[in-house]
Amino acid sequence: MTREGFIRNNRDICERKDLPDEVLNGIFDRIKRNQISLKEDDDARDQAGIGSGGELDPSRHSSAVVRFFTNHYQ
Repeated sequence: MTREGFIRNNRDICERKDLPDEVLNGIFDRIKRNQISLKEDDDARDQAGIGSGGELDPSRHSSAVVRFFTNHYQ
């Protein structure tokens, strides 16, 4: 998700008002540094040979797996 998308998705969440941009930017930056990830997704990426940064090990993937993870995790 982009920073702009994150801020847009979190408008009007505080008693129908926007949180300050510096708060939303700080949350976005912390999530980018320490991404939220389900164990099942981590296991599937490991099994498919895809690193947490989205890099592929070409010797260990199928095209369907590549399409799924590159569409959702980059």
